[in-house]
Amino acid sequence: MIKLENRLRVIKGAFLTFIFLLNFFSVAIYAQESDKKEAKGDVLTFVEKMPQYTGGEAAMGKFINDNIRYPKGNTKEGRVFVTFVVRKNGEVTDVSVLKGFDEYYDNECARIVRMMPNWVPGEQNGKKMNVQFVLPIKISK
Repeated sequence: MIKLENRLRVIKGAFLTFIFLLNFFSVAIYAQESDKKEAKGDVLTFVEKMPQYTGGEAAMGKFINDNIRYPKGNTKEGRVFVTFVVRKNGEVTDVSVLKGFDEYYDNECARIVRMMPNWVPGEQNGKKMNVQFVLPIKISK
């Protein structure tokens, strides 16, 4: 009976050691893969701390309203979804319209986003990251 209990303890200890080592090596491999992705300048879609327009949402709304050019006699309303990347340094790049409703407003919204000053970059585990962002811009009469 005692020998069986000792064998079970040894097997349990070996199993726990195996699980620990498996977990350790998995974390190490994941960290190496993450470093490789970062080195390539990969763009993430979600991070712990998402990018923010400098000054907050109210300042961004003011910037958009101050810079949008409505054509005379505008009768259209809708939303334009603009996607872009906020780089590690806060620069806004790779601007394109994800979904629009009118060619003029699609181009106008993309133009405004390209004009934006640098954002506060996104962060993951305390490191600044390249993050893709989607911004809906509402067009009204």
